[in-house]
Amino acid sequence: THVFKNSLRRFNTMSRTIKLFYDVLSPYSWIAFEVLHRYKQKWSLQLQLRPFFLSGIMQLSENRPPGVIPLKAKYMGRDIARLAQFYKIPLKRPSVSDLCSFNV
Repeated sequence: THVFKNSLRRFNTMSRTIKLFYDVLSPYSWIAFEVLHRYKQKWSLQLQLRPFFLSGIMQLSENRPPGVIPLKAKYMGRDIARLAQFYKIPLKRPSVSDLCSFNV
């Protein structure tokens, strides 16, 4: 157990790099960013932010976003609210004008 504790201590002090691929309109991205940023010192993280455009990927792959499928949208709303409450992250839905400013 002594060897294991020393290895664990060494692991906890090692710096790790996390690449966060995020979409600015995604509440899941916002939650991930907030949590990683909050704990980056404690977890010895280096964050590399990589923006991407999820709507463009959805369009090119001929996929539909979960927010436009009623049952998935309902689940997603509850899931995001649970995560936000658990991590104590305030979330505000974007207005229609915010969403309309992005053309796909």
